[in-house]
Formats: sequence, structure tokens, C-alpha cells
Amino acid sequence: MLSFRASRTKFQFTILVLMLWTSMMAHSETITLGNGEWDPYQSSTMDGFGYASKIVTEAFKKEGIDVKYNFYPWARALDSASKGKVAGTFLWGYKKEREKHFLYSEPILDVSYVFFYLAERKFDWKKIDDLKDKRIGTTIKYSYGEAFDKARAKGIFEADDSNSDETNFKKLLAGRVDIIPNDLDAGLSILRRNHKDEIKRVSYHEKPVRNTPHYLLISRKHPRAEYLLAAFNKGLAALKKSGRYQEIIKASRNLKE
Repeated sequence: MLSFRASRTKFQFTILVLMLWTSMMAHSETITLGNGEWDPYQSSTMDGFGYASKIVTEAFKKEGIDVKYNFYPWARALDSASKGKVAGTFLWGYKKEREKHFLYSEPILDVSYVFFYLAERKFDWKKIDDLKDKRIGTTIKYSYGEAFDKARAKGIFEADDSNSDETNFKKLLAGRVDIIPNDLDAGLSILRRNHKDEIKRVSYHEKPVRNTPHYLLISRKHPRAEYLLAAFNKGLAALKKSGRYQEIIKASRNLKE
């Protein structure tokens, strides 16, 4: 009799554990990340909150984690994450001093700066010296990489500064500059958004002027920071292996033939 009761109790306990486990699996964990405005990567007004946000959302989803986004000015997004008010933030380039407050993920994507030029004017380059005597539209306070900045300081080319990337594209279309360096994805977005009728006039060189990996930063103050980092990295790798990662980027770029 005692043996029967013990067996029944053990059976009931096993069923309870299974029910709890099933319930936990049915309800994904939800985290909040600090996000910002950087079209086409991240935006509160875009489908899926931009293509970088789609990558982050789907990578976490593969590991049973749902993501909510709080949109902030960039400095506040970083500050909120460093204080643990949100679990993390993205997209950020690498800076060693941030390791004090954050864990860096595997790179979400590389942000590539390329030269845009008018298709009617042939342009090619292999090294910085090939830019000799070019009039290049640049944006104030931007760095396009060490080699470019050194060449500018030496006067190898003429830099024509503007207050915004949009102004540089206007100068390019008006023929006031020969080429402009710009983030590939952001540049394509500017052209589609503001110069749709003239987009076929513009080409870009595939050789990058600068190529910078960008990351998800997980707050060290989150109680499960290491777990979230590992989950994201695993989900990101699965997303790439499946081909979905490449699909998201291709759909966003809508590259011209």
C-alpha cells in the first residue's frame, strides 16, 4: 500500500514538473533593448523597426526570447543600458572603454562606407593616391578612416565639407563634387527617399573606404547578461546559416541592377 502511494506521488510530481516545463516553453522571455534612429538600420517608423532591428529580433526569437524596443536619442540609449534600465542597446562600433559596462556580441553587421559618383562620370580607385585632385564631398565631424583622413590632411584631394549627408548628395547630383563617401545602406536610403527620380544617375564603387563592425551591447548590470549574450550569438549564427540573415539585408538594400 505504501509502495503504491509512493509511486502515485512520484508520478503526480513528474506530471507537475512536465506541466511547468511546458508552460515555460510556451511563454517566451521578453527583454527590452535601447534603440535609436538610423535609417535604414533602425527606426521607430520602419517595418520591423529597420533591418538591423529585424536581425536582432529574429536572432533572439530563435532562442525563445522576444524583444521590445525603447527608442531614445543615442546618448540616452547607451546611458540607459549602462545603468541596467534596459538589457542592452545596438548598433555600436567597438570602443574598449565600453567593456566596463557592456558585453559585446558577435558583429551584427559591418557598416561599409563607399564612394558614390555620377554614373555618367567614370570612376575607379584602388588606393588613396587614386583620389588625387578629386573634389570630394564630406560631412563635418565625420571620419572616413585613418588612411582617408591622413590623405585629406596632406591635401591629396580637395575636401568640400557639408553639414549633412543629404547636402552632399545634392552637391553630387548638381555636379559640384566628383565623389562622396557615405555609408552604403544609408546612402541608398537617402537616394530612394529624397531623389527617387534621379537615383539611376548615381552609382557607387564596391571597394569600401571604411568597413566597421557594429555590435549588440548587453548591459553587465543585467542579472543574466552572459546568458543573453550567448543566446543572441547562437541565434545570429543560426540566422546566417539558414540564409535568412542575407535575405533581410538584400531586401532592405533593394540594389539597383
